[in-house]
Amino acid sequence: MRIHLLAATVLVSLASASLADEAPVRPIPPRCEDIASPDVVTGPRKRERAWNRHYRTGFEAIEKGDLDLAEQELCDALVAARSFEARDWRFAETLDELGLVAYQRGDYEASAAAQGAAVVEMLLAKGPAAPEVELYASRLALPLAKLEKSTLAASIQEAPHRALEQGFVPLDARLADRLDWVVAEYLRLENMDAAREVGELIESLEAR
Repeated sequence: MRIHLLAATVLVSLASASLADEAPVRPIPPRCEDIASPDVVTGPRKRERAWNRHYRTGFEAIEKGDLDLAEQELCDALVAARSFEARDWRFAETLDELGLVAYQRGDYEASAAAQGAAVVEMLLAKGPAAPEVELYASRLALPLAKLEKSTLAASIQEAPHRALEQGFVPLDARLADRLDWVVAEYLRLENMDAAREVGELIESLEAR
């Protein structure tokens, strides 16, 4: 039984890998759409440079306490990263920094939204076994605790895929397409409960 399951998992993973270089449609938070610079959307090579520049400047602005500049630069970095390949981590990393900016401002709703989206995007980029997923889930717990949602925080830390059900990213057919690889990863890890739960979410999204 296990041999057949692993064989099926390998086939699914290979099929998913063929899509790994395709850029998914990543949702940009409305706030970033409002303040991002219009010249960020350029060719692929320039987008790489744009992300490097804006992320570095945003990170340095956080360290200096200039949160307005940090948000502007990180939103620019987020727009630059939105069309990177499916397994790229930089979109999720940028969301994580935006979550920190909002937390430092005391806007815990915005912080939870950004950190929750970071958990989902890192799960989609690197899979459930990636240490970054666990790290981001622990960071999400901070604003959720301020919002008196510690039970939800603990649930997501225990099983990060549960962040998918919280609306941190749009629940639509495009998300369903991106989740197929996550199911394959859970099967590879022999986590049948998580694979089933994500599979059921995919079915519900496709039925809408």
